[in-house]
Amino acid sequence: THSLCMLGHSSCFRFTIGCETVCFARKRAQTNLDELNVHPAVSASFTSKRERICSCVVLNHSTPCVQISYQHNYLIPVVILVSANSFPMQAVKCVVVGDGDVGKTCLLMSYSENAFPAEYTPTVFDNYSTNIVIDSKPVCLGFWDTAGQEDYDRLRPLSYPKTDIFLICFSLVNPHSRDNVLAKWYPELQHHCGNAPIILVGTKSDLRTDPDKLKELERFGQKPVSTEEGRRLAHEIRAEAYMECSAKLNMGLKELFEEAVMCVLKMRKKRSQPRRRFSGFCSVL
Repeated sequence: THSLCMLGHSSCFRFTIGCETVCFARKRAQTNLDELNVHPAVSASFTSKRERICSCVVLNHSTPCVQISYQHNYLIPVVILVSANSFPMQAVKCVVVGDGDVGKTCLLMSYSENAFPAEYTPTVFDNYSTNIVIDSKPVCLGFWDTAGQEDYDRLRPLSYPKTDIFLICFSLVNPHSRDNVLAKWYPELQHHCGNAPIILVGTKSDLRTDPDKLKELERFGQKPVSTEEGRRLAHEIRAEAYMECSAKLNMGLKELFEEAVMCVLKMRKKRSQPRRRFSGFCSVL
């Protein structure tokens, strides 16, 4: 299959490879080739230093793409026909679980849509997706947002089959949600998906030093969950990693999901090696 992209008079040209967008910038005609901002997966060459007409784009050392380019008023619209097979896309399914109101939906929306919800609305089930590149490999990362309330305990496992990785979330300013990781969420995932990897996630890190939140916790004789406590809990449930983040400040989200994808890709690589029996995704019977 092929993807076709036509670009107008812009200083940033984009073309689609499967679901991944690769772009390189172009200034005026006198711009030097070395000044171009070239995506690391792309090798671009030009027929003329003056006209800056793209003559060849190579993706990961694969066959050069079919392309047409022309010059108009010193800005060059480009039409590029790209084979989707030049850049195979892997899919990763990531399911997020945890108590209600720990910030699961905010985490996903802040990362995938760059938007932070103004009000808390309990989730039943919702899906998000985004495309990222890990080690020059494009990945379609699909998120499944689940409800943490007990009313949905029977429905929630319907989202578990063929999950590549789970994120168990708890709020760093809600010790009860941390306790439920061991009391509820880890046992539930072990029961339904014992082989699937887990990353433990501490959310709302921005509230850890918030004066109002600290006073509220103090009234109940509580304090925020420390990083060391989170690490010990992650070790106890044999999580692949422990990460902390703030959806409101968009802190730690990129690192979290890159870690999740790298974990899945590493396990797939192990699974592809001979004489190893391993199932790295969830299968609910």
